[in-house]
Amino acid sequence: MLHWIVSSIGMSSAVILSIVCKPTYYLYRMKLNNLTKKGVKMKKLLSMALVFTVVLSLTACGAPSYQDGTYEGEYSSDKNTTKVSITIKENKITACQAEFLDQKGNQKDENYGKDSGEANYEKAQIALEGMVQYPDKLVETGTLETLEAVSGATVSYKEFKSAVEDALLKAE
Repeated sequence: MLHWIVSSIGMSSAVILSIVCKPTYYLYRMKLNNLTKKGVKMKKLLSMALVFTVVLSLTACGAPSYQDGTYEGEYSSDKNTTKVSITIKENKITACQAEFLDQKGNQKDENYGKDSGEANYEKAQIALEGMVQYPDKLVETGTLETLEAVSGATVSYKEFKSAVEDALLKAE
């Protein structure tokens, strides 16, 4: 159950949960085994304390709050660069523009992948069709957490997501 909670609230909260929940869980198991003679009431009390601790730690680790405004982010590797500009209003992404560049700094367009052979060109164009959808999909969902990858453009998805995360860090 702890794994499900950690995966659903994100990596930064995982540290806090492990610090709060693990000792509480072990204390709970130790006390539970020692209190079998004292009755069911004590077991229920300890169970409720464990649930309260988990709920309290989840509440403290809520979603980040972003300031309204327009922010830019970037992801770069030796092969690609992705630049984004996002607008946030009331903690929701309301506008997004993205620029996808190849290793030479050229905008990825209908010529992207042309000099890599026919098979690679087709793959590159499929990826291009997918990657240009990400800005609109991000605005539709309003958050990065619910954005899903488009088949054929998963590498671009990771790069786009990293660029958006960079912009969101500036908005906190």
